[in-house]
Amino acid sequence: MIYSYCVIDSGDTLKERINGLDGAIIYTIPHRDIGLVSSEIGRVIKDAGRTDVLRHEEVVERVMGRYVVLPMRFNTVFGTEADAVDVLRRRYDEFKKNINRLRDKVEFGVRIIWPGERIREGIARAHKSSTAGSGAPGDTPAKRYVKEKLAEHETQKAFEREAEKHIRALESILQDAISEKRAERLKSRDLLLDAKYLVGKGAARDFRELFERFKKEHGDFRYLFSGPWPPYNFVRVRIPPKPLCAKGGVSEEALPPLKKGDRGDSVG
Repeated sequence: MIYSYCVIDSGDTLKERINGLDGAIIYTIPHRDIGLVSSEIGRVIKDAGRTDVLRHEEVVERVMGRYVVLPMRFNTVFGTEADAVDVLRRRYDEFKKNINRLRDKVEFGVRIIWPGERIREGIARAHKSSTAGSGAPGDTPAKRYVKEKLAEHETQKAFEREAEKHIRALESILQDAISEKRAERLKSRDLLLDAKYLVGKGAARDFRELFERFKKEHGDFRYLFSGPWPPYNFVRVRIPPKPLCAKGGVSEEALPPLKKGDRGDSVG
């Protein structure tokens, strides 16, 4: 079986010796002017263990030092080299478009943790204070219920506006340094933002400095900053399941979260 790490902008033989999963030597399966960085594997990976995930990531990062990389989703396995070449041939135009789009770009991750519960409670108290005395003594239980639900709705809307204010402040600072972004807002009450940013290598230093500026201006929040990484979350190619490949596909999501926290996230 053929285990796959990434597609690169060259079909040439790799210039350095790299060991992949189970210590197997990495090599390139070429097609025209692109290649699939792969190694042979003699087992089926049933669970994404820490060692295998980190080895996959390390291979992609080392290859990124010399080539444009399109990271493959962890545990993308082909039955034979012919199967791999067939995918490269069928998806060649998509691979080339992504390679050109992601050339000289890296990914950064940003998470912002804020005291969401406390902020929401403060908004709720302020709303309750502003509406004190508005209830009529003769309100029926149904009317009181409607008013309570309306208060909850208005509190939530005010909470979301407060969150959006801080997110816009960050993005207004970062906007000149980023090429693309993928962001999720308020995944939980205390996780204000979970974002991935695509940044040109030449703008990476500016991105870091701008982020540090935002941190200083918003020191009451906690931050997790990671990168630069290969552009795991910005590849726009899907490899179909069988019969073209055994499982997996080109990454449209980052590898499991353990890699970020275990490989040097900064927390502020």
